[in-house]
Amino acid sequence: YLTHHITKQLIFYTGVPTIPVISTSTSIVKENNILKLICSARSTTILSDNLPSDLNPIMEYRWQRDNNSLTNDGRHIMSGNTLTINEIQRQDNKIAYRCIAQESGSKYSNTKAITLNVLYKPGTAAANPIRIGPYFEGHPSEINLICSVTDSGNPKAMFKWSKDGIDKGHTNQGYYNISSGQLSVSGHDGLWQCTPYNDIGNGESDTINVTVYADPVITNILSNQTTTAEIQNDLNVLCNIRGRPAPDVIWQYKGGQLPDVVTVISESDVINNKLITVNRRLIWSTDSKLDQRRTTSGLYTCIGRVADRETKQTVNIDVQYGPYNTNITPSGNVTTVEKEILTLTCAAICNPFCNYTWTKDNKQIIGRDTLELMSIKRQDEGYYKCTASNGISRSQNKTVYIEVYCKFINLLYTPNTYK
Repeated sequence: YLTHHITKQLIFYTGVPTIPVISTSTSIVKENNILKLICSARSTTILSDNLPSDLNPIMEYRWQRDNNSLTNDGRHIMSGNTLTINEIQRQDNKIAYRCIAQESGSKYSNTKAITLNVLYKPGTAAANPIRIGPYFEGHPSEINLICSVTDSGNPKAMFKWSKDGIDKGHTNQGYYNISSGQLSVSGHDGLWQCTPYNDIGNGESDTINVTVYADPVITNILSNQTTTAEIQNDLNVLCNIRGRPAPDVIWQYKGGQLPDVVTVISESDVINNKLITVNRRLIWSTDSKLDQRRTTSGLYTCIGRVADRETKQTVNIDVQYGPYNTNITPSGNVTTVEKEILTLTCAAICNPFCNYTWTKDNKQIIGRDTLELMSIKRQDEGYYKCTASNGISRSQNKTVYIEVYCKFINLLYTPNTYK
C-alpha cells in the first residue's frame, strides 16, 4: 500500500512495514530472570531523491500483552524498539507479547507476536497413600503412594522419593510402590518424602509417615499364681505384650471387669527396633480390704490388641487366706443327758482348706472337724474348743459348753405290809 505525500513539492510514498522480527536477550527464559524483547521492522516507504533527511519517516513501536496495550508499569519498560520485562513470572508462560511497528505519519502497521516459554520449578507437593492401612508386617500387602503437586512446573515435574533421608528412586508420574510383597517394619516403616523437580529446581517436598503394624505378641509366659490376701503387696502379675504401634493392653477377670480391689499399673514401655513392648502389672488396690480380697480367686486374662489383631493369655490366680467365720454346730451352750450320743461339727471359711483340732481342758481330743461323744458321761461336761488353721495366717478358735444332765429314773417304792 502506498500513500502519496506532497511536501514542499517533494513527493514520497509510505508503505506497510515488513513483518517485524522479535529477538530475545536470552534463549532460555527462566522464572525471576530479566528478559528483553527487541523488535525490528523495515520500512517499505518510497522516498524521492531530494527528500531532506529530517523528513524521513521514523519507525515507531508499540507492545501488547495478550492483545492488551502495555504501558511502562515498572515490570514492563518500553524504550524504542525494546521491551524489558523485569522478574519474569511463571504466570508469563504461554503469554503472547505482540510488537506493532508503524512509521510516523503512516496509517499502516504490521505486527508480530512471540509466545513466552517460561521455565520454572514445580510447586508444592502433597503425598498420600492410595489405600489407607493398616499394613501388617509379615503379610502380603501393597503400599502405593501418590504425590500430587500444585503446579507441575515447566518442564513437567518428575518425582524423587526418599525414606528417612535415604534415596529410594525416581518416577515420571507421582506414583510410588513401596512394597508388593512381604512387609517389614525395618524396610518399609518410616518417613517417606516426595520431592517434585525438573531442570530448573526442586519444588516444595511433602512427607508422609508410613506405619507398618506388627501383630501383638505376649513376650512373657504367664503361669498360675498363688497369692495371699493378708499381704498388701503379695499380688504381683506382670503381662508384657510387644507390637507396633504400642498395643492396647487390658486385664479381664472371668471375661469381665476387674474386681474393685485389683488394679493395673503401667510400667515404662520398651522400644526396640521400632517394636514397642507394653508392660501392665496386676496388684492389690491401695485401699482394698482383706474381706474384699478373699473373693477374687479365678481366671485373669491379659489381652493385647493392635488394630483388629488380638492376642491373649489366661492365668489362674489362687487367692489364699486364713480362717474366718469359724462356727460350731450346734452352737452356744449345749445340753445333753448321760448315755446319749452328741455330735459337734466345726467349720470355717478358708483357702486352702483348714485343719481342725478339738481340745478340752487344753488337752487334744481329736484332729478333725467332727467331734462325736458316744454314751456321754457326767465327766464329759465342760468347755470344748475347736481350732481352725491352714498356715496362711493366725488360727481361729470357737468354744462351746456342754452341760450333761443325769438321766432320770422313775422308781416306785411300795412298803411291805404286815398283817
